[in-house]
Amino acid sequence: MTLAHDYVAARTWLADCRRPLLVTHRRPDGDALGALAAATLLLRELGIDPHPALFDPFPARYTWLEPLAPWHDWNREHDDLTATCDALVILDTCAVSQLEPIAGFLPRAPRTLVIDHHPTRDPIATRPGDLRLLDESAGAVCLLVAEWAQAAGIALT
Repeated sequence: MTLAHDYVAARTWLADCRRPLLVTHRRPDGDALGALAAATLLLRELGIDPHPALFDPFPARYTWLEPLAPWHDWNREHDDLTATCDALVILDTCAVSQLEPIAGFLPRAPRTLVIDHHPTRDPIATRPGDLRLLDESAGAVCLLVAEWAQAAGIALT
């Protein structure tokens, strides 16, 4: 179970970020896309300029989510995204196999935050300065993002 002090730690961790790169797994589902969109909007409320990137084309069945964030195409923009980000936020996975497009970037990535509810735990975000918010009891990563927003005092819209 993720506790309120974990969410406070995440907000403190994010306080020094100015341009975090946000990613999720390949072939994103509604939970992954919803979490990316929500995290993007929440970080903007904190005065941060997040850059959510997708490894695959935006799924047609979730086009209603597309206007919520300025989605970046990893395949076209990865050089700029990696060169200018000051943090990496991974949502809805902690498995290297699901992050294959950035697998080579992970060891040299800036400090990394993982927010996930799955039981798979690869050694991602385990370096000093990294942070992991993991809660297998959560039914969706969107729930963790919503709880984080509430703990941070950010209204859900």
